[in-house]
Amino acid sequence: MLKSFNFFLLCLINLTNITGCLRCYTGFKIIRGQSFGGGEVECNSNEFCYNATAASGNVLLDVGKAGCSQYRCMLARNNCIKNELGGVPVSFCCCDSDLCNAG
Repeated sequence: MLKSFNFFLLCLINLTNITGCLRCYTGFKIIRGQSFGGGEVECNSNEFCYNATAASGNVLLDVGKAGCSQYRCMLARNNCIKNELGGVPVSFCCCDSDLCNAG
């Protein structure tokens, strides 16, 4: 009886690892080469990882933000949207696999 309970518990633990939360990189940068708050975060099951960047062309400035969000990714699920704002190339990407938003 104890062996079957241990087997059941082991299967349950493995199942929760398979269906666990999405993990995303998080943080932001403003100055090229300097990142702040970098790390990993566990997101809710209805969220996506995202990575937003704006490369100003300036030697010093390079803006980026990463994390997880449901609402920011409503129009870009598993996709990248690239555009230019005031001559600055901007990209916004969303994805739904672990640590997929490295940037």
